[in-house]
Amino acid sequence: MQTDNENITHLRSLSVLTMQLYEHLNAASFDHGSIRIELENSGALSLIIGLIKEQTETINRLARKSVHSKINADHGTKLIEEALSEMAKSFEPEKARIINDVCTNAAAVRKLLESMEKFPADQLELSPGEFQQLLKANTGEGQRFSNYLHWRSPALRFAFRLGILLTIAYWSLFFVSQNPFNYWFLLTIIVVSRPRLAITWQRNVQRLSGTLAGLSIAYVLTKYIHSVPVLMTIAAGCLFVFYGWVRKRYDLSVLAVTVFAVIVAGIYRGESQGILTARLIYTIAGCALAVGGIFLFPLWINSEIKELAKASITGNRMLLAAVVTNKAEVYLRVARKEAHLRLARLAEGLQHARMEPAHQNLSTYNNMLLLNYRLNAVILSTFLSEKPGLDRRILNEALAILQHAEATFKSTNGLHGLKDDDSSDLVVILSREILCIAQADDDK
Repeated sequence: MQTDNENITHLRSLSVLTMQLYEHLNAASFDHGSIRIELENSGALSLIIGLIKEQTETINRLARKSVHSKINADHGTKLIEEALSEMAKSFEPEKARIINDVCTNAAAVRKLLESMEKFPADQLELSPGEFQQLLKANTGEGQRFSNYLHWRSPALRFAFRLGILLTIAYWSLFFVSQNPFNYWFLLTIIVVSRPRLAITWQRNVQRLSGTLAGLSIAYVLTKYIHSVPVLMTIAAGCLFVFYGWVRKRYDLSVLAVTVFAVIVAGIYRGESQGILTARLIYTIAGCALAVGGIFLFPLWINSEIKELAKASITGNRMLLAAVVTNKAEVYLRVARKEAHLRLARLAEGLQHARMEPAHQNLSTYNNMLLLNYRLNAVILSTFLSEKPGLDRRILNEALAILQHAEATFKSTNGLHGLKDDDSSDLVVILSREILCIAQADDDK
């Protein structure tokens, strides 16, 4: 029987192995475009694509497996690695170097997957204190609450907005409607309202589409099925669908709960036509008020995009500094995590900003996001390769460039092409690209 300590050890090891797997899958010591050009018509490119597919299937099986099942982590990948290694022997040095680097990374991924397959997973040399550094800092409840008590806080603004919207909805219902289902109006506002416009709009679309589909299905069911046991069985199935999909597919869960609500309320009241109408009207009204409420204490992400872009540069600068100064492995992983979080915030911010009224031209920040992603991948590759002859001067130059980009957005230099495939040089080239974009943006 597994003890709690075994499970904790297994999960802790799995979490660290997953971080390492993520690093290897994201690391890229070459520009992908140049790889495709260099290996075109060589036969190696199709094998590399097959290798990536095999790794993807293995990870999918690992994600679905139970604790005691086996997935055969090296299924197919080892054969492809051996075929690529043999092929590299007959190629010129540049192509052979690319293929050998791909095989080295693929072998590291395979070993990590084999370690993750075991129970307990292979333990790593991390003390409890070092592992704690990888986790989110736990601030006190009082400190966490006080962080919300300022006007720039999205949580505070959203609380005020939701309170006003619910007050308006409540008093409008009190004076206008005595329908027993008018609480659907308030419920709709609560479930679709979100601090940002993009998420509120998405929830509205899902709520409306799910409700309309659910009402159509409920109308057909109540019109042609009159057996109460059959209808209740369908309603119970809808409730299972609702609870099973409420986090994964909100529109599908809305469809299911709409069918459930109409069937159950129809059986209880003896008719369903009024229920269908009430559900439709209150859903539309609630969604409309929630979207309109966005302009009450608005939270526009456009005003924050520049700071998010700077933060993404800072994250990569901190990661590169950790590599250059040979920081401890746990510090490197903390820096890598922070860099990825900042890139994720910028990507999410750009996605939200596109939906906001009168948004600025975001192409500059899209380019900066893509370059930062690529730079992050190359830095990770530099860290994982552990080449003894690694030129620290080049990495220090890249670090200075990123510090310059982080400090100021001034100059009008254009963008340069990416042609050098050496990972150290690519760090410098990508850093210069980011600096050029940052400088040009500040001149606008």
